Amino acid sequence: MIIGVDREPIDTDTFRALMQSAVREAKGVLLFDAEEWCKFAQKLNYFACDLKDPDS
Repeated sequence: MIIGVDREPIDTDTFRALMQSAVREAKGVLLFDAEEWCKFAQKLNYFACDLKDPDS
């Protein structure tokens, strides 16, 4: 499992879409396999919180 953390209140599907775009645009990526991405993306999760706020 890979967990993305930020203060931005987005859902996991939006996080996965943002990560997919970043990977597709990353320098050095010569081949993007959509089927492999779908498998990998299932391991991505997102949690919105402020790490400076113990109540979040």
